[in-house]
Amino acid sequence: MADLTRENLLAYLRSLVGRLAPATINSRRQALLTLWRAAAQEGLLAPPPPIPKLIVPERLPVAWTIDQVSQLLRTIKTRPGHWYGVPVSLAWEIGLLTIWDTAARVGSLLGADLSHVDLQQRTWRVPAEHLKGRRRDRLFRLHPQTVDAISRSLVNGRTTTKLFPYPYQRREVFLHLKCLLRDAGLPFDRQHLFHCLRRTAESYAAAARGIEWAAAAVGHSAAVARKSYISPLVCPAPSLIEALPRPTI
Repeated sequence: MADLTRENLLAYLRSLVGRLAPATINSRRQALLTLWRAAAQEGLLAPPPPIPKLIVPERLPVAWTIDQVSQLLRTIKTRPGHWYGVPVSLAWEIGLLTIWDTAARVGSLLGADLSHVDLQQRTWRVPAEHLKGRRRDRLFRLHPQTVDAISRSLVNGRTTTKLFPYPYQRREVFLHLKCLLRDAGLPFDRQHLFHCLRRTAESYAAAARGIEWAAAAVGHSAAVARKSYISPLVCPAPSLIEALPRPTI
């Protein structure tokens, strides 16, 4: 407890600048202040003094173009091997198309079972336990293209009921996706993984139907969609040049 002083905390946070992202430093600040406040409630310390946060720049959401998504899907067709009796190429087709149709998180995909899918109704029921917040189930509609890929995987050699028949640990799926993106000639940094596919899908939906419609379809608020998901390259915001008269030069 004696280490919890304003000077020590500021020195620790300063030591992280340049090594960690501002948002990460702020989260560590918050954790230590929570500990400090708990100690203060027990009478062990005085309440913490004000400790300033770092400014976290708000970046524009990153998304792919539909041509880049198509390039990725063409690339997966060259993947050799089988997972649980399903061709690896077909497994990735199921996984990527399911996320494209729903903008669901990869955790929901990895936890999905074939029993959650109704091929006749073309729906995917995601239990609340597999969703962020874990509050209520969601029902997503699937495109016939996605349903066809799932149907083609239901052969006699299939040995798993996983919707996305991925056989490895969750953390490894990101490494596999990076390899696919690299082979497709696409960026594969942390901004261009599964979340990028989600942002791309929601951005195109917003461009077609509006941000409120797209946010409701995915399960976000419109404010969250605007801030973190809708790419202005796919769904441009209003621009003054659309309304301004042009000056004479």
